[in-house]
Amino acid sequence: MKNKIKIVLVDDHALVTKGFRTILAKHKNFLIVGEANSSPEALEIIKNTEPNVVLLDINMPGETGIECAKKIVKSYSNSKIIMLTMHDEEQYILKALSVGAHGYVMKNSELEELIEAIQTVHNGGEYFSKLINAETLETIKLKLKENPEWNELTELTKREIQIIKAIAEGWSNKEISDQLYISDRTVNTHRTNIMAKMKVKNSVELVVKAMKEKWI
Repeated sequence: MKNKIKIVLVDDHALVTKGFRTILAKHKNFLIVGEANSSPEALEIIKNTEPNVVLLDINMPGETGIECAKKIVKSYSNSKIIMLTMHDEEQYILKALSVGAHGYVMKNSELEELIEAIQTVHNGGEYFSKLINAETLETIKLKLKENPEWNELTELTKREIQIIKAIAEGWSNKEISDQLYISDRTVNTHRTNIMAKMKVKNSVELVVKAMKEKWI
């Protein structure tokens, strides 16, 4: 146990955390010390178990994975963070790195890559998924190098622009999900992320600011 890498899994889908636990627990050098489905639960588990590595999802209801990562870095700096997500857009990667994540791995990566990421980050390195475009990664690193204090995400993804336009048209979440072939939950997640980026409290403020900034 002493030589094993202690890992905490954080994802709002219980089936996801249980799936990763089943897979990673088979590795002789890994020890899964906790699973969490929200940021508050994750922080409590990390406090009690002092893991070496935290596998952290970005999209969670309430406090996001990015916000959770900030608190982990501030209070539990010995725990290295790997964002485990389906998002490969520059904006998400940039924000993850800006708050102190040590790795960024896509959920559809091969198991061998996730194992390599855990070992690399635990040994003091950084790891980025092979599925992330190399040019995108270089752009991100350049932005952080030019502005080390960067901590605010101001750009919007194409999908978020689509959703803002739909909101401006007065569409409901159900109508947006049907039109874009995504779930209601995904629409809600996008709404939350958009409002956080644009620093608005409701849909009216969102549309007004989007028009002012010429995003729509």
